[in-house]
Amino acid sequence: MNIIDRKFNSHMEFVGQFDEEELYVAMLNLYRDYLSGKNNVSPQTVNNIISYHNKFPFWGSGDFSNPDNFLANRAHMLTAHKDEIRAVYELLDDYRSKAVYSAVIGSLINFAAAINDLDNAAEKAFEEYFDLDLFSIKDREVFVDCGAYDGKNCCEYYKYFDGEDPDRFMFYAYEITKEQIPVIKENLRGNGIKHFSVRQKAVSDNNGELVLSSNDDASANTVSSGQGGEVMVKAVRIDDDITEPITFLKMDIEGAEQAAIRGAARHIRDDKPKLGISIYHSYEDMWKIPLMIDEICPGYRFRLQSKSGNLVPTEIMLLCSHGR
Repeated sequence: MNIIDRKFNSHMEFVGQFDEEELYVAMLNLYRDYLSGKNNVSPQTVNNIISYHNKFPFWGSGDFSNPDNFLANRAHMLTAHKDEIRAVYELLDDYRSKAVYSAVIGSLINFAAAINDLDNAAEKAFEEYFDLDLFSIKDREVFVDCGAYDGKNCCEYYKYFDGEDPDRFMFYAYEITKEQIPVIKENLRGNGIKHFSVRQKAVSDNNGELVLSSNDDASANTVSSGQGGEVMVKAVRIDDDITEPITFLKMDIEGAEQAAIRGAARHIRDDKPKLGISIYHSYEDMWKIPLMIDEICPGYRFRLQSKSGNLVPTEIMLLCSHGR
């Protein structure tokens, strides 16, 4: 057994010693030790992590008096879904990806013990969502960017995979924030992209309308099915909104990825596009999204890419290519 397998198995064996409540208490005590200055960890570092979770509460609150806090949610995911976590580890195509996954799981248990592993697992060769060892292009490329924000990923894709023949590419950019639409169009044109459609729409598993919730950082704006919101956004299924075959499907939509995947299941099954999907916006995404894709369309190769910092495992992307 190699060092990466040993580390991953060690994490899972540690989790296996506890039930959910016991693991939560163990992690909570560890954080309290850090806050008191023990174990050579700065209390300010711990406060920064807690503040981060209060600002971006995808994983639960940073308030430990709230039962829906990020440590309690970690304990639930790790104990309730041990089998699924192991299944995803076995699905991964290479040991770089397994090192990323092991580092993520380790950091959820004990962030201080996993700082070096998260650092070492960070992708340095390629931009996010792209891997020239895994992906190749076709004669005609149709890139669908869900969560386009400023169009950067469309521009990077064009640069990475050709950048000389704009007639070979079609780009669909989905973005929920109205103010970003002209920004995307300007950036696409400025990078030589000729054929594109920018759509102020949310992508989901149902057609209709969703409520827009704004964040201080527009890239973290979200949508929900709540009622009475001041700003509504049209929601569409990719399977209904795009009629031509897709060759690359990218998703970074702040926790709405599972619904969007369900709404694009026909394209995934029939077109077998390359996939680049954020899996860090909820703890469930880290195990459920790979298994969803494998169920929708068996035969995908799965890799992970990390652009994360070393304290909170964010910017973790699942990269998928069908066949060999």
